[in-house]
Amino acid sequence: MSTTHETTAQKMFGWAIEQLDQGRTVALTTHLRSTRITPSNYSKSVAAGCPLLKLSASGEVLLMREGRSYVNANYCKLSAFVDDDE
Repeated sequence: MSTTHETTAQKMFGWAIEQLDQGRTVALTTHLRSTRITPSNYSKSVAAGCPLLKLSASGEVLLMREGRSYVNANYCKLSAFVDDDE
């Protein structure tokens, strides 16, 4: 019997997508800056084939799009809120 364990990155990704699906804005925060991902921005990026958030091939790293490449977002603090500006 084999068991699969969900990595921290997979949990973070699942939580972020769940919040976006519920219409909340997700913020990824480091010590220096915060990046907001709105549900509409995320859905547009997925439709264009370059999602703002994704998992690495191994599923161990949460990646955030930055320009034309992706950066490690495993150490970001995630929060969600209803954005009244949207």
